[in-house]
Amino acid sequence: MQKTAHGIAAEVKQASAAMLKLDPEQTVIKPRPEKWSKQEILGHLIDSAVNNYHRFVRAQHGAAADFPCYQQDNWVAAQHYNERPLSELVELWAVLNTQLVHIIERIPANMASAPVNFNEDQPAALEYVVKDYLVHMRYHLRQIVEG
Repeated sequence: MQKTAHGIAAEVKQASAAMLKLDPEQTVIKPRPEKWSKQEILGHLIDSAVNNYHRFVRAQHGAAADFPCYQQDNWVAAQHYNERPLSELVELWAVLNTQLVHIIERIPANMASAPVNFNEDQPAALEYVVKDYLVHMRYHLRQIVEG
């Protein structure tokens, strides 16, 4: 999982700088009423970090198989990310992910297969969830930075 932790750290450094160069007035525009703005996508990544923070810690203590699934649309709507300054959202996202890197780097090897409630079907192994976190992050960062 070390490689994934390093990948997250690299993405945080690169994407934070790129997002701070975006025009904040443009980042709150929704492409369609049912689609998220760039800031809402960043908010979704913040929510993902918060949820995975719990998953990564709880899995190491056998308590992540019961963790509730993340209801992404409800979380983004409830937090009104378009009303927040872009720079504060970028900072929050970066700090949360820096802590996730710290956690991931210290997950014992024998915890890689610990069950995590990851979707509505069945639990997934912690190692899979950690790797998928980076894949998910990269997908959404492209939407934010590249448009």
